[in-house]
Amino acid sequence: QAVLALVVKACSAGEVHLWRDDLGVLWIMAAVGPNLKIPDKKEWIHDVKKQGWKLEIAPEAVQADRDAVLAAVKQDGMNLQWASEALQDDRDIVLEAIKKDGDALRFASILMQADREIVVKALEKGWQALRYASPDIRADRDLMLGIVKDIWWAAEYI
Repeated sequence: QAVLALVVKACSAGEVHLWRDDLGVLWIMAAVGPNLKIPDKKEWIHDVKKQGWKLEIAPEAVQADRDAVLAAVKQDGMNLQWASEALQDDRDIVLEAIKKDGDALRFASILMQADREIVVKALEKGWQALRYASPDIRADRDLMLGIVKDIWWAAEYI
């Protein structure tokens, strides 16, 4: 956000384009011209719904917008890390995120990391999500025996 604001301030007029390359590097290009327009919340939400990664650079108001965050995590569960704390505690948002990537449990609230149903769904995507489950969940003997029975090396996180 700070970088984007700096680029926009540096341009007296123009258009700012953002994109991420295959290596994950965020590129910013400012085209100087008479048409500089700072996106408003509605435009940000529209952009995030089309390209979920933009949630990372979106203003806090967009990161707190339920519809925008839901669209972003449906594209990539790891976008949960850019959601507001309130939405990281939203059951539906977290469930959508872990449907795409079980490791998104890492960015869920402590309350969600202690929710058995959510943790089980995350574990269905990959046992590595166990790293982010609450200690109470990891102490659930029946659940852990079921996991270790199939994946013995997951015992490291119990």
